[in-house]
Amino acid sequence: MTDQPDLFTQMDQAADLMRRENPYGGKADMVLLFRDIQKSVMPELTTEQYQDAFDDWLLHDLARWERRIPRYGTTSTHSRKPTR
Repeated sequence: MTDQPDLFTQMDQAADLMRRENPYGGKADMVLLFRDIQKSVMPELTTEQYQDAFDDWLLHDLARWERRIPRYGTTSTHSRKPTR
């Protein structure tokens, strides 16, 4: 077993860096980035497995971003409804 981070961990780190450097990057940029990382971490994946893994990572990434967004009605004083 190696100490190398798994595919999603590496992709999370690379995607965060890419977004900082180019906030206007899109899905095509992420596809290319994911493919490069996937080839180094899991080169045995078929095209179908790679596409499934990328789709899974996109859902994972969306969930990461949703956890960062404050929800209306949380305990923060900035998110409470004004009273009349």
